[in-house]
Amino acid sequence: AQMAICTTLFHWGLHGWCPYIIVAVALGLVCYRWNMPLTMRSAFYPLLGHLVYSPLGDFIDALSIACTTFGVCTSLGFGVDAIAAGLGKLDGSFENTVDNQIALVWVITVFATVSISLGLHRGIQTLANFTFSVGLLVVLCLLFMDNTWFLLNSFVQSVGHYFQWVVQVGFQTDSWQQLGLEFSGGSNLIWGSSGEGRVGKLYETMVAARALVDTNETMSTQMSLYGSHNQAWIDWWTIFYWGWWISWAPFVGMFIARISRGRTIRQVIIGSFIAPTAFSFSWLITFGSLGIKMQRVAELALGGPDAVDWKNGVADCAKLGYVDAAPNSAAALALANEGYYALSCRAHADRLFDVLQPYGEATELLTILCVVGIALYFITSSDSGSYVDDIIAANGLPNPPLCQKIFWAFTEGAVATGLIKAGGSVGLSALQAVSICAGLPYTFALCYLCTSIWRGLKIDQGEADVCAAAQWSTGTLDAWDWFKPFSSANDFFPARHGA
Repeated sequence: AQMAICTTLFHWGLHGWCPYIIVAVALGLVCYRWNMPLTMRSAFYPLLGHLVYSPLGDFIDALSIACTTFGVCTSLGFGVDAIAAGLGKLDGSFENTVDNQIALVWVITVFATVSISLGLHRGIQTLANFTFSVGLLVVLCLLFMDNTWFLLNSFVQSVGHYFQWVVQVGFQTDSWQQLGLEFSGGSNLIWGSSGEGRVGKLYETMVAARALVDTNETMSTQMSLYGSHNQAWIDWWTIFYWGWWISWAPFVGMFIARISRGRTIRQVIIGSFIAPTAFSFSWLITFGSLGIKMQRVAELALGGPDAVDWKNGVADCAKLGYVDAAPNSAAALALANEGYYALSCRAHADRLFDVLQPYGEATELLTILCVVGIALYFITSSDSGSYVDDIIAANGLPNPPLCQKIFWAFTEGAVATGLIKAGGSVGLSALQAVSICAGLPYTFALCYLCTSIWRGLKIDQGEADVCAAAQWSTGTLDAWDWFKPFSSANDFFPARHGA
């Protein structure tokens, strides 16, 4: 249980906010210190110079718009599934159908359009503050309505475990577990274990040797013999989350930069790490602890050792009295009437609202708050994403034209609608994959952005090793600039405050 919460905090903790802060600091430095346009290409100026005004810079901005749009659309598509499940809890006649999900997408899109049309302060900021208040209210209600002592202990213990293991798990690559790919048949994309060459044919060698053993038993798998977890687990979770965070880096990073003008780099880094991480941890630990508690209630009341394999994290839903993600046996129905479910046997979209069921008359209010909160969170994501797309598309204009704001807000809604209508969850998974693939170049771009920040700070301080050092008159990327080398350092560095 503790490892589950610790892993969740790892996926949503400090590591996730690093890409955002890198982008925010890089943009804030060049845009507010050097008066450059607030676009992603500007963040690379200390490294690329005037090449940011070439097609290379256009590609950087286009990729940023694509990442932002795909990320928001995918989240919007998944979000309406949860909203529809919540509305189904409030009104049993409301069905979680494709048509209803599309209707919810456009309700969110309309509200996001109104928010972004009102501007950053009157619209986006006001809505974000209200949304934060709703989320905080839900957490506080659960904290004081359930076992407060248990939840407080869980928070302290989980945060302690996180900081104890965060460095170690940050370097976890599942190297031993992924040997299972090499010890099994079939091909894969892991370098050196795809079935090619002498090492790649190891599995066939093992099978041939096993055939000579005097036994009727088949060759064991790494999971069964050594208790290893699934070799694909890190791809399902950690790599997915990190790809997702990175794909959102241009969106959230630029938004942080936009609202952080006048602050120091230290303030931006500390504020961006502490505030969102603390709020996320309070949400994740509260709901995670209550979810694990509810699952244990169901397992203890409905099953036994034969129904629960805690070591491998598997529960036999049939033995717990569940059929098709719904309680079916008399015992399971009686427990459900009291508000407790075997969450591992429930549909994904229902689990959040199942956690809210044990609180009697307050359940309906909590469900309403959660539905409203989820909707508002996705509205704020949509309007913020549209705002960033507007700024980039307008070449850094702080207040883009109204028609452009409406265009990007409706574009996000239209893309999400098309994918839900065309393929449902399959279509959203495809867009999710596109978003992660679009984030792959940013994995490398973030490394270059770190160098860009370092060079930018040295330039801003006028350090001689950068500002007065001998420069090559041409470079490998000068083809993008039509071979027009800089005649002096002043041609490379833009005007700076105090220079």
